Amino acid sequence: MALHKRNLNVVTVLLLLLHVLIFTPSLPVSAQTTGVITITMTGGYEISLAVSPDHWEPGGAGIVHPDTTYETDAQQFTLTVGGNCPVHTYIAGANATLIREGRIDPSYKWSLSQDGGNGLLTYALWFTLSDAAGYTLLTETPIEFCSTTLGPGDSKQFGVKLLTPQPDFIRDGTGYFAVGNANIQARIILSAVAAA
Repeated sequence: MALHKRNLNVVTVLLLLLHVLIFTPSLPVSAQTTGVITITMTGGYEISLAVSPDHWEPGGAGIVHPDTTYETDAQQFTLTVGGNCPVHTYIAGANATLIREGRIDPSYKWSLSQDGGNGLLTYALWFTLSDAAGYTLLTETPIEFCSTTLGPGDSKQFGVKLLTPQPDFIRDGTGYFAVGNANIQARIILSAVAAA
């Protein structure tokens, strides 16, 4: 395979992982998984979050290029709250990891930008609610997902925007990533706590 094709076929899949914190008067519990989380405690709160769809492949087939912006529409994803209590919701990003044969390969990763800029091995993520005017930068520090309390059965639609890193190297005026035909997994972490 030619160098040009091999180095541009970098697949980025944005998975939405759910991180739920359940608070009871005496015992905090946390869980993390892909898909729907339901934790039930006698006399406690039950919280579940579901995101549909649970992934996105930017660039159509998930093939991305260096220093390029990709975005969904603002209704791409739907977050739905289950359980038995109203919640406050939060969102954060994470570093992107290389996945080989279903496992994380620590030899290559993209760091999440803290200021919205991209650089060598640094990418940026934003999100927008369907009823918002613009995008909000995601960092590793959780921020409020929406300003209102969401109750069981409530849902919120949102979209995301991705800015890929600068090229790892340039050859004949074209930028390339150092890993060809690789899967880079970026994560968005959604969390919820019981509203007081």
